[in-house]
Amino acid sequence: MIINLIYRKINNLKKNDIKLLIIPFLYIFLFSIFIYFKPFLKFSLYSPSKNYLPNIIILIVLFSSYILYAIASRYLTNKNTFKITIIFLVLISSVSLFSYPLGSGDLFVYTSQAREFSVFKLNPYYNTYEDQNIDPHKDSLLNYWSDEVSVYGPFFILIAGLLAKINSSSLIFTLFIFKIFFSIINIGNLILIKKITNNNLAVYLYGFCPVILFEFLVNAHNDVLLIFFILLSFLFLKKEANLKNYSLALLFLIISFF
Repeated sequence: MIINLIYRKINNLKKNDIKLLIIPFLYIFLFSIFIYFKPFLKFSLYSPSKNYLPNIIILIVLFSSYILYAIASRYLTNKNTFKITIIFLVLISSVSLFSYPLGSGDLFVYTSQAREFSVFKLNPYYNTYEDQNIDPHKDSLLNYWSDEVSVYGPFFILIAGLLAKINSSSLIFTLFIFKIFFSIINIGNLILIKKITNNNLAVYLYGFCPVILFEFLVNAHNDVLLIFFILLSFLFLKKEANLKNYSLALLFLIISFF
C-alpha cells in the first residue's frame, strides 16, 4: 500500500521535479564525503602534506559541489523549490550534526565561555577560560582564545549560557545542542528569506550555498544568529510603514550586533 502510494507520487512528478530532487541528494552525498573523510585524509589547505592525493580528492569534491550548485539553478522556476530546499536543509543539517568542526574551533570557544558564564558563574568579559581550574572538561575545551576574555556580545553569551546549562555535565551533549540550535536558526533564515523576497533564486542561493553549509552547519559559526536578526529587521521594514514596524526593525538590527 505505502509502496504503491510512493510509486504514484513519483509518477506524478514532472521531469524538472525529479532533477531538482536528485541534485540535492548528490549534493548531500558529496558534502558527507567532505566532512567525514577529510579528518582521515589529513587534508589541510594551510599545511599541505607531501602526499597530494588526499588534497586533490577533497578539491574535486568541493568543485563538484559548486558544479551541482550551478546546475540546480536551471530549475528554479519550479514551484516546489522552497519545499525541496527546506527538506534538503533538514537532511544536510542531520548529516552535519555528527561532523567535527573541521575549519574552525569557534564552537569550543562558545562552549567554554558559555560554561564559564552559566555553569561556574564567572564573568567572561573579566575572566579568561584558561585562568579557571574548576571545569572538569577544561583539557577538552582549551582553544586559541582561552587566554582572552570574550569578544562576543552579551546577548549571545546569554543564549550560549542557556544552551550550555541544559546538560552541563555532558560536553558532547552541549556540543550537539549548539549545532542543533544553529541548524534550526539556519532553516529559520531560509524561511525569512522566502517571506522577504518570495523569490526562488534567493531561496536557492542561500539554501544550497556550499560556503554557508560548511560554515554554519559543520563549523557551527554564530554568524548565523546575526543573519537571523538582520533578516527579521528587513522583514519588519518591508511591512506597513508605521512606528511599530520601524521600532521592531531597529530593535532586531541592534540585537544582531549583540
